Amino acid sequence: MSDAETSARGAALRAWMVEAERVAATSELGLAPAHIPAPPGNLTPQDYLAAGFELHAAGRGRKEEAGSRFHVNCSADLRNQALLLCGPPESRLARLWMDGHALQVPLDRKGVPICDALVRWLDSYVSTGLLQRTPTPVRAASLRLWRTQIWHIASQGPASFTQAYPPPPAPFGPDDCRAISFGFLYEHDEHFAYEYLDEKGEAPLNIVFSPDLGSQAVLLKGSADWSGSLLWVDGHEVPVRRSDSGDPQCESLGTWLSNRFLCAEVGGLWDHPLADPTVPDSLGKIRGLLLWDNERRVTETFLPKGTEAWTSPAIVRRDNAWHIFPDRDAVKQDRPDRIVPMSD
Repeated sequence: MSDAETSARGAALRAWMVEAERVAATSELGLAPAHIPAPPGNLTPQDYLAAGFELHAAGRGRKEEAGSRFHVNCSADLRNQALLLCGPPESRLARLWMDGHALQVPLDRKGVPICDALVRWLDSYVSTGLLQRTPTPVRAASLRLWRTQIWHIASQGPASFTQAYPPPPAPFGPDDCRAISFGFLYEHDEHFAYEYLDEKGEAPLNIVFSPDLGSQAVLLKGSADWSGSLLWVDGHEVPVRRSDSGDPQCESLGTWLSNRFLCAEVGGLWDHPLADPTVPDSLGKIRGLLLWDNERRVTETFLPKGTEAWTSPAIVRRDNAWHIFPDRDAVKQDRPDRIVPMSD
C-alpha cells in the first residue's frame, strides 16, 4: 500500500474518531447519544499510526483525546480487528466494533461500562489470535461479552433471579465455546459445553447443543441462592416453572430428544404428597418435566399426580404420543406412568 493510500485511510479513521468524540461529548451533557457508525474497515497498523494511535506489541494500540479513549486490537494477520471507544466517565458511553460488527459492551451493577476489564480481555484474546480457533470470531466474542454481562447481573446479591437478563446471542457453535475457554463434558463430544461464572463453582452456565449442533440450549444458575436455572434456546427465553418469589425451578441440564424437542426436569414440588423436605436438594426429590418445542416455540409442563413418584422422569416419543416414565428403571421395563397425545 502506498504512503498516499495510508495517509487517506488514516485521515478517514481520524475523521471517524472526531465524530465519535462529538457523540461522546453530547452524551456527557446528558443528551441521548446519537448513532455512531462502524469505523473504517480493513485497516493496517500504519493507518492507525497515521491517525495518531500509539501502537504496542501484539497488535495493541490506544489513543486518548478530549477525555475519550480509543483502543484497537488486531490479530497478527489483521483478519480480526476490534476497536473500543470509551467516552468520558461522566458520559457512560462505550462502543465496541469487531470486524465491522457492533457488539454490546457489558455494564456493571451501576450501569457503568466495564471498559478496563474489556480491554484486558481484548488484549488476551484478539491480539494473541485465540479467537481464530473458531471460524466465527464475532460470534465467540459476542458470547463472551454476554457471559460477562449476565454475571454482573447475577452477582448482585440474593434473589438476583428476579432481574432482567438479556438473551444470549444466537447462533453459535462448539468452536465458539472452545475459543473462549468453555470446557466440554466429554473429550470427543461437542454437545455439552460448560463454564462456571464464579470461582466457587456455584454459578454454572451450561450449553447443550442439539444432535445436529444447529440449536443451542443455554441454562444459567446464577448463584447459590438460586434453586434452578433460567433457560434460553436459540436466543429465545423459555418460560420455566418458578416459585412465588420468582426463583426458577428448572434443572441446570437439558436433553435434546431430537433436533426439535428439548426436555428438562423441573422441581420445587414441595406440596406433592410424596415430597420429602429433608432431601438436601434445592429442587426436591419429586420432579416434573418441561418440554420445549423449538419449531413452534411453545412449552408443555408435565407434573406428577399425587400417587406418582417421579424422581428422575423421562419422556419418550412413540408414534404421535409422549410416553412419560417415573424413572430410568421404568424406561428399561417399558412401564410408562402416562401416555399423552402430541399436540398438533
